[in-house]
Amino acid sequence: MPYIKKEFITVKNKKIEDFLKDDVLYDTTLTLELLKKGKITDETGRRIQQNAKLKSKFIYIT
Repeated sequence: MPYIKKEFITVKNKKIEDFLKDDVLYDTTLTLELLKKGKITDETGRRIQQNAKLKSKFIYIT
């Protein structure tokens, strides 16, 4: 089964955990698991780490 890549428009200078919890409505446990596995990337393809502030306009969740 192939992976599904979803695109989200971000709020700049907001912590990734807060963005996913408040705007995307993901559970905190799911958010931390996705960050740990490296499934959240920015528009250049770099992984987003825990406690990082969002700098790009889009993020992708696989």
